[in-house]
Amino acid sequence: MRRLVTANEVYEFIKEAYPSIGKGTVYRNLDILVEEGALRKVEVPDGPNRFDFTLKNHYHVRCIKCGEIFDVDMDQIPDLLERIHNTHGIEFVDYDISFKGICPKCREKVKEEQLSQMVSKGALDEEEKTYIMGGGSGELEGLRTFHSEVMGLIGGE
Repeated sequence: MRRLVTANEVYEFIKEAYPSIGKGTVYRNLDILVEEGALRKVEVPDGPNRFDFTLKNHYHVRCIKCGEIFDVDMDQIPDLLERIHNTHGIEFVDYDISFKGICPKCREKVKEEQLSQMVSKGALDEEEKTYIMGGGSGELEGLRTFHSEVMGLIGGE
């Protein structure tokens, strides 16, 4: 998945190669690139705007845990603007569609937290947790069925 970046992330990246560059210079240049159509700005209502290098219309997904925004790999809905039943006299010119989800990194963190809770409640021991998380050495072959059952309980694979 391609992740969208904030202006500050771009600044921090560029600052490594050009330590004396100002934040305002980077921000202004990002805005110029957006105006010229070389970059797309994605407005985020409750967070910093993101910048996207994919210029064609496409969709995004925002992780409800960490707030990161990623491109969604799917075909564009054809003639979407033309399909709108315009009952209010609005001239529709463009759109941004964003889905909500949980990214793989956060899903892994949630799974780890759930397994840790099971260990603290005595439902699992540390060795079983390690095996389920993929770090087992093969010594716990009898846990394969148990692993499937636990993954079903916590919404994993």
